[in-house]
Amino acid sequence: MRVADKMSHDQVLRNVSQNRSDMNDLQNQAATQKRVTKPSDDPVAASRLLSTRIDLQGTKQYLKTLNYAQSFLNYTDQSLDDLTQNLVRLKELIIAQSNDASSNKDTRRVVATEVDQIFQQVVKIGNRKLADRFIFGGYKTTRPPFDGEGIYKGDQGEMLIGVDKQNYVAMNLPGSKVFLGEGLSRDGISHATTEQPATIEEYLQETVDKAIEEQRVSQQIQHNLQDEDLKVQDDNQEQVQNRGPASVESTLRSIIGRDPNSIERDVEVNGTNLFSLIKKVNVALRTD
Repeated sequence: MRVADKMSHDQVLRNVSQNRSDMNDLQNQAATQKRVTKPSDDPVAASRLLSTRIDLQGTKQYLKTLNYAQSFLNYTDQSLDDLTQNLVRLKELIIAQSNDASSNKDTRRVVATEVDQIFQQVVKIGNRKLADRFIFGGYKTTRPPFDGEGIYKGDQGEMLIGVDKQNYVAMNLPGSKVFLGEGLSRDGISHATTEQPATIEEYLQETVDKAIEEQRVSQQIQHNLQDEDLKVQDDNQEQVQNRGPASVESTLRSIIGRDPNSIERDVEVNGTNLFSLIKKVNVALRTD
């Protein structure tokens, strides 16, 4: 095979060009301290780098969210501490008026005035907010969760924050649990966290399912009551008077699965309504 001078010349040019290209890549790596500067350098390594960069940005967002949740929880803890101090003061007043031999009707009326102030302080604590969000309103953070009489206007929502992929932690306590005792044990220690929606789609689906379930229960109650009325109409007037209330009560018991008259008692067993408790103390003091 004959090797022409042009072939040798072209080969030398290609080698020199390749060497200069390699030299340029090495100089670029030395200047940037990076082995991969564009996807064409190493497609597999580039995909791994992009995935790592996404995870790093996600971690930064998690840290930012956790910092906000920490400030939210710190303010909640401070509010609960203020609530405890008011309840301790209420306990001191009750013990003093029940044990002090010098207490009388007039002193109890004066103490009742301070109890009114404690009630208003507890309402203000329940309506505290951080920035523009009320901390005890559940999902309803744009309006006060309690009115002047201590009636709860919020919901049971627990705001979840992402601490990792598919891992969420609640950063708030609904006011119904803190101030009304719903979902708590009598000692106030056991706190059963219900499963909360993690996305807006899950929340909307949960809302629709809840509305459908309430409508189904309402229709079932109406249907059962109508059946009871048909049965009662077959009896005489005396039987209607004797059996009517018992039949309605048995129907409600079969629907809700427990004695309707025990609902209020169950709430008291599950927790303590602070507003109701303070009102009872106030009434007891003013009536001597």
